[in-house]
Amino acid sequence: MNGYFRRKLLKSTEICFSWLVFISFAIALLYRKTNVWDNYSDLRYYDILVSDWLINYEGGFVRRGLIGQFMWELEHIFSFDVRLFIGAIIIISSITLVTILLRMFKKEGWPILLLPTGCCLGYTIFNYFGRRDLLSIILSIVIFYLYKNTRSRLEWKYMLLFYLISIIQILIHEASFFYTFFFLIIVEFMGKSQYYQLKDNIALCVLRFSPILITFLLVSLYHGNQEVANNIWASWKDIFDVHPDGTSNETVGSGMQYLVSDLLSAAKYHLSVAYKGGLYPEYWRALLCLFNFISVYYMTTRINTVNMLIFRPLKMEHVIMSDIVLMQFIFMLPMFTILSCDWGRTFPYLFITSISLYVLFHDSNIIFPHFIHKISINIQEKISSICLLRSPFFYLFIVFITPIPSFDAPDFSERVHNNFQYLFMSSLTQFWNILISIFN
Repeated sequence: MNGYFRRKLLKSTEICFSWLVFISFAIALLYRKTNVWDNYSDLRYYDILVSDWLINYEGGFVRRGLIGQFMWELEHIFSFDVRLFIGAIIIISSITLVTILLRMFKKEGWPILLLPTGCCLGYTIFNYFGRRDLLSIILSIVIFYLYKNTRSRLEWKYMLLFYLISIIQILIHEASFFYTFFFLIIVEFMGKSQYYQLKDNIALCVLRFSPILITFLLVSLYHGNQEVANNIWASWKDIFDVHPDGTSNETVGSGMQYLVSDLLSAAKYHLSVAYKGGLYPEYWRALLCLFNFISVYYMTTRINTVNMLIFRPLKMEHVIMSDIVLMQFIFMLPMFTILSCDWGRTFPYLFITSISLYVLFHDSNIIFPHFIHKISINIQEKISSICLLRSPFFYLFIVFITPIPSFDAPDFSERVHNNFQYLFMSSLTQFWNILISIFN
């Protein structure tokens, strides 16, 4: 009987702690100072949070111009404040993505514990800082679904929608190529490797994804320049006058200034901010990125470790989830290095696309690269063999301490977006400072 009551007590404690962590993250996420409804009145057109959305084709074809062109055309039909329109897109996208994720979690019997954390929604939900992220991730999930249908049945309507939405996504956010299409290309390649020789297989894969590859090449070539940025900014002058933000708006918005940067300058900037800024000593930020990935890998591949008694838990293929996460991380390495420094956005890309791919493809008999599959087997067998790593309490501990920093974070003296996730690294930083003061 003692053993029975002990197990019941541990299970009850696990459930209580799970809900406590979930509620804490949810409160921190929904009631922090950076929500759309709190900072709309403070937004300026110059801010990157607005000006990035305003990129259009009035200065010629350029990357990320589709949404801006759509808003520009629509505003000339129905006059409105584009800042409010952007906020509406973010809120609608937030609600849509949460609904999609809840359906996925219910289907697989996963606990909702990770939804409000930094590796999932973090800084992006109901937040201007997320910019195009939520909309782009929703399009990724739709593309995965359409691709699955084109593999099983070559109907023209699925093929047409697949290419159309894929092209729209790249025109909205060119970086989506790395977390959306690389995986699909490899799946296509591996699936045909047993039927075709290498050259023929490569040719078939290039042909299959040619509209997407051509679009990505175009947005990479036409990345913009100073003249394009000036023309785009000038095209919005009438809107600035009708809906003033209290500034003169003579200078091109900061979001458009990135159109002027060449790849080398952008790469140096992203590497500097991502791996040197925000922590002292500087190299801790590189260690933090590694720690974040290991934590996200563990939380994702063992997502059913905790039972919150909401959905009926189902068996999970840990090795397949590991294959997907590792492949997505490899494909997204450019975003973790030279193309982005916003880990608070790239880690949600990694987590959400990985679980979406698992839900859609884990029962589709897809073939993974041998070396990836072998690594996954070894890691997952090691985790399963260690009692501590299988424990729901250890899982909750990892969820609680994992910091997913956003742009130029963590700066523990100023940023208070999610104190729970920064607590652990903040403590380490303070401990380091104490050691320095003692030995000095």
